[in-house]
Amino acid sequence: MSTAISLLLLSLVALLIYRQYQLKSAIADLIDAAENQKPYILQHSARWVNTVQFDRLCQIYAHLREKSIQINQQELSHLRQIESTLKNLTEAVIVLNCDHQLILVNPAAQNLFSIPLQHQQQPVEQYIRSAEFLEMLALVENGRRLDCKEVAVRTGKKVQHFEATGALIPEESREDLMVFVLHDITRLKELENLRKEFVANVSHELRTPLTIIKGFSDALVEDHLELSHEQRSHFLQKVQNNVNRLHLLLEDLLILSRLDRGKESLNLETVSLSQLIHQVVDDMQSRLDPSKETIAIELQHSQDRMPLDPIKISQVFHNILDNALRYAKGFDRISIKSDQSAVSTHIAIYDNGCGIPPKDIEHIFERFYRVDKGRSRELGGTGLGLSIVKHIVLLHGGSIAATSEEGQGTCIDITLPLQREAVPGESYLPS
Repeated sequence: MSTAISLLLLSLVALLIYRQYQLKSAIADLIDAAENQKPYILQHSARWVNTVQFDRLCQIYAHLREKSIQINQQELSHLRQIESTLKNLTEAVIVLNCDHQLILVNPAAQNLFSIPLQHQQQPVEQYIRSAEFLEMLALVENGRRLDCKEVAVRTGKKVQHFEATGALIPEESREDLMVFVLHDITRLKELENLRKEFVANVSHELRTPLTIIKGFSDALVEDHLELSHEQRSHFLQKVQNNVNRLHLLLEDLLILSRLDRGKESLNLETVSLSQLIHQVVDDMQSRLDPSKETIAIELQHSQDRMPLDPIKISQVFHNILDNALRYAKGFDRISIKSDQSAVSTHIAIYDNGCGIPPKDIEHIFERFYRVDKGRSRELGGTGLGLSIVKHIVLLHGGSIAATSEEGQGTCIDITLPLQREAVPGESYLPS
């Protein structure tokens, strides 16, 4: 009897030791699955551990693992969305640490500030040279959130303008980071400066003839009894000349306004370019001194008829020739020559007058730009003729350039395409 009891006790002890081993093995497998983020399935031979709620523990682990996978997938999706957004933003995005070192830079910032791909831990001052940006950085570092601040950044000889915002990114596990977003407004600044310059130029151009008109008209009103017939005629002539000058100026301004606003379209017709040039030259003949001045036409066209707006192209040649007759002092010959390629016609208008200084030649197509300002106003020019010429040529899909040498003359080169389809409402806006 005692032997049977002993055997029974030994069997129970052996079973308990075996099941303890199974439980430890199951727990070890569960720990390994958790550490390696693997699924865990309770083995059939260890089903008895359910009696100690081990199966419940396995269910909780499976639920937590599934939840963790979902969270990781969501975080990965969000990171990809953020990465895609930063990649496609036109604004520059820069993230810095408290030592002003680069942590994250999007492609727009890399392009704007020439930041290399391997930029981690590089100081931001190395790429963004701007006192205003450094002041902004210090304010953000001290906890101030800035909605918008204008900063100027020098890159070589060029100055770029940005609207910048900045804020702290609190980090519980490490030092705070700073994020900056910079929107490039360089083009807007240039346009604003052009607008201011244009308004100032227009005001100046209008003031001169209006002052003259007012002065002579006041004299005619106040002193008409004391003025001789010759004086009154002279005063009236001055008034008329300046009224005409105002009229021409306003007409040119209206043309430029329509071109700038895209309101000026081409009325293309298949016309003879040489015929248009001859008509303009015939109109100019009365302004020449036949004894010493001439306009020579040497056109070589295999395909003379082209899609052009005859009125606007006539204005191009009229303005260029008018400019030469007014300002090419000492000329005795103006030549108009042409040649053709398979796709375009090239026209060169050359005068052998006084020429244009090198510092001025690149500006002659700008509005109100004058090489000899006093003489230009004396001769009644508006300072807009060549600007209109450039607009019209570009509107036709062509190009224009000028070369000159002082004392040797000036050449205006125009290239026009041989084939061009009419596009309703087509216009050119200057860059």
